[in-house]
Amino acid sequence: MLMPSTASANNGYGVRFDPQARSSPWVQSYAPPQRLSRYVQNTISPSKAKAIAAQRVPGAKFVDISRSGGQYRVRMLQKNGKVIDVLIDAATGRVLN
Repeated sequence: MLMPSTASANNGYGVRFDPQARSSPWVQSYAPPQRLSRYVQNTISPSKAKAIAAQRVPGAKFVDISRSGGQYRVRMLQKNGKVIDVLIDAATGRVLN
């Protein structure tokens, strides 16, 4: 049902529809800010991933870090010369290997 352009109506879901508005009401109210921020900001920093890897491989030196998709790959060098790659989930900080 289309409303006249000067009216606004409630669509039954608690969202007011205003045909004169420049953006869709779904853009404004689809995800509450607190839920959206949980997904946007819930990634660990590269320095946090580096610290997690250092705890996982004690005594090793940090070599390199890269991020691919949803995980960090932190490369560590042990005292005996062995290179260890530690995979860390970017969202949770959990070690994957």
